[in-house]
Amino acid sequence: MSLATEKEALYTEYHDKVSHYVFCRLQNKSDAEDIVSEIFLKVYEHFDTFDASLASVSTWIYTITRNTVTDYFRSNRIYAELPEELSVRFIPKRNIVS
Repeated sequence: MSLATEKEALYTEYHDKVSHYVFCRLQNKSDAEDIVSEIFLKVYEHFDTFDASLASVSTWIYTITRNTVTDYFRSNRIYAELPEELSVRFIPKRNIVS
């Protein structure tokens, strides 16, 4: 089996499973499609580094999937500042350390 055929077989077998995993976590179809594409690009680019003695193909693909979704959430965090009236309320009034 040629390398291209192997990669195509991986895509055919895992695309729906990976897509379902990503869609369930992102809840945004457009972002999820982008992430799924990114995942399979990583799979294709690093296919030559896959070692079957360390893990199964499915474990390897799901690890890439999980890590890519985690990276997505890390890079798309939403930060909010506390309103001034809330932040003042939590300032200690006296020095507790003696």
